[in-house]
Parts: sequence; C-alpha cells; structure tokens
Amino acid sequence: MKDIVKSTTIKITNIPHPEQLEQVEQNLNHLLGVNRVEGNYPKKQVRIDYNLRFVTYSALINKLSSIGHPASGGVFNAVKRRFIIFTEKNEIAGMGRPLTGRADLRGESIGKS
Repeated sequence: MKDIVKSTTIKITNIPHPEQLEQVEQNLNHLLGVNRVEGNYPKKQVRIDYNLRFVTYSALINKLSSIGHPASGGVFNAVKRRFIIFTEKNEIAGMGRPLTGRADLRGESIGKS
C-alpha cells in the first residue's frame, strides 16, 4: 500500500516556556507514523510531517490534548480541523482498505516502541 505523507501546522495553547515545546515535540515524535516535528515557540505552533497510513490528524490533536497542550480554539481553527479530518477520511477510503491496527478515524494510534 502506498504511503500518504502529510504535513500540518498546529497552533497550540498552554506553552509558557520553550522547554515545554520540546516536551511536545518529543511526545509527538513517539507516535508511529510521525516523521518529523518542528516547534516554533514565538508562534506557539508545531509543524508535523506524518504518514497517514499510521497516524491521523485526529490522533495528533488528541495527543496534544492528552499531554496538556490542546490545539488552539476558535471558529477558523475548528473549521480547518474538520476539513482536514474530512479530507483524510476520503484519502483513507481511497486506499482501498481500512488501516486496521495502525490508525483509525477516531484519532487513536499505536505508539512507537
């Protein structure tokens, strides 16, 4: 099955110190399918390169929330997230088979060992 490599930038909240952004980067890098994470402290955001075969955008958002650094709110960000999730569902469906055991549409993912 073909890899679908994606890149996204997510604005995050609750980052008062640069060291916390490093922790966010490390946590995201432990997800299976995450190829690269680059934080930008002044902009309070992370850029993530990931493989849709293994992890979804929803899983990235859920991971950020679970470690205490949720994605920024607001109407624009909510619409953007829904669009990305909708697009990924269609890309996964277009692969021809579900990604059982790797990633699912509810945002669950298997971590790297």
